Amino acid sequence: MKRTLYHSTTIVAARAILRHGFKDGRGLQIGRSKSIRGVCLSNTPVDENEGAMSSEALIEVLVDLPAVTFAFYEVKEHGKPFREWLFPARLLKGVRCRASQALRK
Repeated sequence: MKRTLYHSTTIVAARAILRHGFKDGRGLQIGRSKSIRGVCLSNTPVDENEGAMSSEALIEVLVDLPAVTFAFYEVKEHGKPFREWLFPARLLKGVRCRASQALRK
């Protein structure tokens, strides 16, 4: 199943991702004390008001994985107006990424 997903980040991190690929990030899930690890992607661009660490840059990511994989890694939160996934970086090796306008300037 192919989907175009989005990763909001800083300009510095976006440049590193485009050069070297994704690496697992670490943090706490908002509203919980549960530690998380992976790459956060969403079905629409998100900003800091919606939980992104930064929205200086946006990377479009073409992900082609089985539907069952999308279902397994989806982060479901009631009332959120977008869908979100926390994928291990190893599943995103070799995916096609495209920089947002912010990085092309």
